[in-house]
Amino acid sequence: MIEKQTEKSFANDIRKIGLRYALIPIFIVSSVVITAVSLIYFFSIQYSARELSITISDRLTQIVSTYLQQIEAIVDDPVLAHIIEGTEPGNDFAERTYRFVNNQDVGAHFFVFDKTGNNILSSTKILSSFPKTDDAYQWGVMRSMLYSSNSVSMKLNRIGSIRTSAIVLSIEKPIIKKGEVVGTFTFELSPEEILEYVAPSSHLGDIVVTNSFYTSLLQSRSIYIDRYSKLKPEFRKGSGRVESDGKRYYMTSKASEETGLLVNIFIESGNFSRMLMNTYVIAAGVLLLAFVAISLTGNRIVKLQAGSIDRLLQRLEKMRIENSYTELEPLDSEFKSLEISYNELIKNIKELIDAKEQEALLRQQAEIKELGSYFNAHFIFNTLEIIRCFIKEDTEAANKVIFDFSNLLRYSIDATKELVPLSRDIQYIESYLAMNQLRMSDDFSYSIKISQQARQLKIPKLSIQPIVENSLQHSSGKRILMIDVSATVEQNTLFVRVRDNGKGISEKKLVEIVKALEEPSPPSKFYGLYNVHKRLRLCFGKNAGLDLVSGSWGTEVVMRVPVE
Repeated sequence: MIEKQTEKSFANDIRKIGLRYALIPIFIVSSVVITAVSLIYFFSIQYSARELSITISDRLTQIVSTYLQQIEAIVDDPVLAHIIEGTEPGNDFAERTYRFVNNQDVGAHFFVFDKTGNNILSSTKILSSFPKTDDAYQWGVMRSMLYSSNSVSMKLNRIGSIRTSAIVLSIEKPIIKKGEVVGTFTFELSPEEILEYVAPSSHLGDIVVTNSFYTSLLQSRSIYIDRYSKLKPEFRKGSGRVESDGKRYYMTSKASEETGLLVNIFIESGNFSRMLMNTYVIAAGVLLLAFVAISLTGNRIVKLQAGSIDRLLQRLEKMRIENSYTELEPLDSEFKSLEISYNELIKNIKELIDAKEQEALLRQQAEIKELGSYFNAHFIFNTLEIIRCFIKEDTEAANKVIFDFSNLLRYSIDATKELVPLSRDIQYIESYLAMNQLRMSDDFSYSIKISQQARQLKIPKLSIQPIVENSLQHSSGKRILMIDVSATVEQNTLFVRVRDNGKGISEKKLVEIVKALEEPSPPSKFYGLYNVHKRLRLCFGKNAGLDLVSGSWGTEVVMRVPVE
């Protein structure tokens, strides 16, 4: 079972890594790709629009120039004037013209009119109703004879009746005989057929073809033309971005030097924006799918695989807080090698800890024994001094002291136990105080009060004697010395108090003693108290030790021992 993830979670780190090194790069790369595609798409549209305008212009020039050349040859043929006058038949002329038209990519009808507007010869009987009006010169063909003189004109005309009317592109030129206009010849081409030929089937935008005066000749949509059939003024600025009626366009223009025609390609920006928006939506969808896929895959990997690493992190955190070293049960994950390494590390740590503990214990025991051995030598010296005094004054008392001293010596040099019950050490202290009372006679008295709860609690052997000895050595001779030894248990702590009514310790010296007790190495003075304090700390930890209180009433040394 995978343990609950914490803030220090390898699984969360894996998710962040996935976000940093997978999703963010995908987003950046996608953004760059989308931007690059958009720019490429935009410039490709511009390029395609320019190429389209060139293609249309070339094809249109080819068609129109062919008809222009043919119409120049036709009107220069003197036979055409005779046909208008009726002096020659027009069958051969019509056959040649039919043959020419049929060989063109875009077909056309042809018409021959006299100067009064009568149709002399034509390829179709569908005529405009204008020639039949009272003023025939209001009609396009007839107006060409008036204003075009000997030049070719191109314009849009309406043919047929009102019900079957259609727009055609008329290419017209007057027929001249002896300097006089006798008629006109006209080719009429269908704009739809022209656009179908010149423009690819999937062109980018709209097409408008005008003459040099911006009069529309061909157009795929009429929104670019004003009411005078001319290109709107805002579209006459050439290629670039244009705005009209609240809409934005990209347009490109190509003029033909041979025909004087201007081909204009219009691409509405809204269409381009929609294309880009569709691209962005598709890209966003792909990004979203990639995000979901990576998240699901990453979560599955994290759940199945990275959970073992989280267990390692939790155990390491537990080791730090609780000093608890436990091995992991192996999981079937891709990080099994880490679990094995972790367990080997824990084993090595445990072995190292055990070795350190053994080393520390041995070192501690050696230090305690060293302190105890020093203490025993010091105690023997003092006791022998007491015996020496009694031998001179009282042989019987000296014998008693020697007898007590032998028992005390056996107790002090017994190395089988370092910790003894308090009651046993008190027996030793009673013998020691009794010997000193014999020596000091009426100048010294003592009392011992031990609670029943404290008697069986263990303390370091011979830890009370140096305190009592210190009271004896530093007592004042001006009054009877009294030493009280008591032991109680309060709040899970054993307190052994040694109180005397000596001259007390000055505040300066008391601070010096307290400071000496905390030195890491034995001080030059107060070694007896330092030994006891050090042994208590080594045996029971930092909560054990000595406390000193002194005043004009005397001195009290308190031994603190935590009760387990």
